[in-house]
Amino acid sequence: MEPSFFPEEVTNAVDGGTAHLKELILRWISYLERGVFRLSVSVDTPLGGSETSKIADFWTSSKPYWNMETEAPGTFETLRESGLVIFKV
Repeated sequence: MEPSFFPEEVTNAVDGGTAHLKELILRWISYLERGVFRLSVSVDTPLGGSETSKIADFWTSSKPYWNMETEAPGTFETLRESGLVIFKV
């Protein structure tokens, strides 16, 4: 986490500024490391995907997520098995 990303009023807040955010980030990183959270595309995948990461093709296309079942059935099945899926738009 880069503190300069946040406005000064956030980093200087009375409630501890970004301390809560840092705690959340560390918790989520540990969830990734333990397999509690799983990303559909690996963190080290280059933008636009790669030859070894076909799952990235869907996420970098102009296709809407509601077409995922027919356009990217592998990706759809992987997400279908999840207890929670979060889309960032």
